[in-house]
Amino acid sequence: MTTHLIEIGNTKAVGIPDDLIEKYGLDDEVEIKPANGGIFISKKRKLREGWEKQILKAFAEGDKPDNEPFHNVQNDWDNTEWTWPQ
Repeated sequence: MTTHLIEIGNTKAVGIPDDLIEKYGLDDEVEIKPANGGIFISKKRKLREGWEKQILKAFAEGDKPDNEPFHNVQNDWDNTEWTWPQ
């Protein structure tokens, strides 16, 4: 598919055909990202969209959350800078 850039003030726009807008569920807002020598335009996702579904699927497959997710995480600051109040 070929289209033309349209000047709008100091910027340019691309007309996207209605059938593509409908097919990919595009709305008034889209995300634009550079991609391998071109531009990738996609539906704007809501923050954390799909997380609940993925978590429920993981639980159904037997995954369980850690009780203490940071128990094995250490860094130099913990060893040299941190002290408990006296």
